[in-house]
Amino acid sequence: LHAVTATAYLAPTNGNRRTTRLAAMHADKQSIEENARRFGLSAAQVNGLLLPVKERNSITISDICATVLMRGGHFWQFLGQSQLEALARCWTCHIVPENTLICNATDECAFFWIVLAGHAVVEEPKLSLDDESVQRKSYRVISADAGTAFGHFPLVHRLTLYGYSAATLHDAGCILLQVPKRDFNAILLRETERMLRDTTALLKTSSFFHDWGENSLHRLFFWLKRRRCKVGERVMRQGDAAVNLTVFFGVGQTFGRMTSLAFALYARARLEHADE
Repeated sequence: LHAVTATAYLAPTNGNRRTTRLAAMHADKQSIEENARRFGLSAAQVNGLLLPVKERNSITISDICATVLMRGGHFWQFLGQSQLEALARCWTCHIVPENTLICNATDECAFFWIVLAGHAVVEEPKLSLDDESVQRKSYRVISADAGTAFGHFPLVHRLTLYGYSAATLHDAGCILLQVPKRDFNAILLRETERMLRDTTALLKTSSFFHDWGENSLHRLFFWLKRRRCKVGERVMRQGDAAVNLTVFFGVGQTFGRMTSLAFALYARARLEHADE
């Protein structure tokens, strides 16, 4: 999805106005079973996800954690068990139908989001070497698939407004986990800031990223996929489709002689435009 198509994807279609308010799904038996089949879950798992926060206990929290880990995805891979359990105690689950606006760029920043199943699209400023030009240029649209989180940037930077829009498309809904701002700050903020600071410093040592503005590097960071590679593991092959930007970080080794753990960061967006 390219930036030039962003407006077409996130604008209301067929005269139907998207709503910015997410309402919890009515937990009747038929809707539970329908959505369970739709997203590849059991009715019991959907019931557990929709359980009100005040009714959760250690047993239901354990079941909820097992459900989200079973679905897999990048966000869960680097999350500690204590962090996962803390999040499972405070998030609310929403079954988001097709063609629904999750948040607007001009809404007050109040939540962090995790896609558990299905997918949403996020529209945010394009990456640019010049931080100031980010505010003047068009937006880009990024797909947020199962196991993808979004909304870090305004929370980490203590912004009042989201600064991005998110929605489901006309042909796909999603199961969305909504984490209140105060809980994100208590559970994830400190670790996220540390990772952001360390990764940005590493990227700046590369000639490719040296001239990038700090805000653009921060935006890029939140769409990177981290991967731990074992010694001798093949990361890519000659002839593979060039759809990712891959950055290698070795531990005390040069790339040509890397024999210890490496970290490969996969950018979600293709670098098809000179200013991206």
